[in-house]
Amino acid sequence: MRILMVSARYFPFMGGIETHIHEVGTRLVARGHSVTVLTTDPTGGWPVEEDVSGMRVLREKNAAGPCGFRSGYSGDKWINRAARKASPAGCVYAPDGP
Repeated sequence: MRILMVSARYFPFMGGIETHIHEVGTRLVARGHSVTVLTTDPTGGWPVEEDVSGMRVLREKNAAGPCGFRSGYSGDKWINRAARKASPAGCVYAPDGP
């Protein structure tokens, strides 16, 4: 199954939700699923796309506010716009969604 995991923060940030995404995602990959993590890059300096532990990680440049999404910018719009860049997914998982 193709799974899209959405999180305002992911590797190289590490905290509660970042660890959760990583642990669940790597276990899904180990079971044969295709996992894409859609996240933000507040620095503009990280790779736009990379492989982390078998997961495809896509980063959208974003001047993040305290909750991870750009101040005054709808998280739903960000997810819709950025998700179009990801492969079609059979399942979308957003534990810290806006």
